[in-house]
Amino acid sequence: MRAIITGGPNCGKTSLINALAGQGYQVVPEAAELAIKQMQARGIWNPADKDCIQDLQQRILHVQIELDSRINPHQTPVFFDRSGGIEQIAYCGLYGLKVPNGVNSYVASHQFSRIYLLDRVPKWSANGIRYENEQTAKAVHEALAKAYTEQGYKIIRVPLFSQPQIADEKAAIKKAIEKRAEVIMKDLLNGGCHNATNAFAEATA
Repeated sequence: MRAIITGGPNCGKTSLINALAGQGYQVVPEAAELAIKQMQARGIWNPADKDCIQDLQQRILHVQIELDSRINPHQTPVFFDRSGGIEQIAYCGLYGLKVPNGVNSYVASHQFSRIYLLDRVPKWSANGIRYENEQTAKAVHEALAKAYTEQGYKIIRVPLFSQPQIADEKAAIKKAIEKRAEVIMKDLLNGGCHNATNAFAEATA
């Protein structure tokens, strides 16, 4: 079973992926982040340059294919920290870029069992990799949802599971991440999007 964890910048995606990895699940890191780090290391990363962003899209596909080749097919489920292909189509549409050669064939040949879209965190923060501002991040979030829907996937939206009853901020965040992981695993084990809805409703009750 292959599941994508996605969402616009600042949705808590990386924290959730790290939590799932910590529980022993197989995770595939984000190709876009790795591609950007490679470009930064070579001194060729300039997010203000449209040609650079176009080049990034081709690099993302190459990195994604390499990451896919390392997946252990006998260890499931597999969680993808986003995924090249559909998300590249979303970004290219949003930024007016050309969809790189190979992306459409990649999308056609790689199917996923679940698409989990994480609600965004209200408080914006930068991480040294993000090149979007808050307004653009919101647009990215909805563009991702639209792209997956247009490819025939049903989006499962995962709430923040805020923990206002916990005074300590770090403890509250940790509990919220654990709750997200819990309901996602419950959905995967039970199967069916209606079960995900029920699990989320129970968790927020």
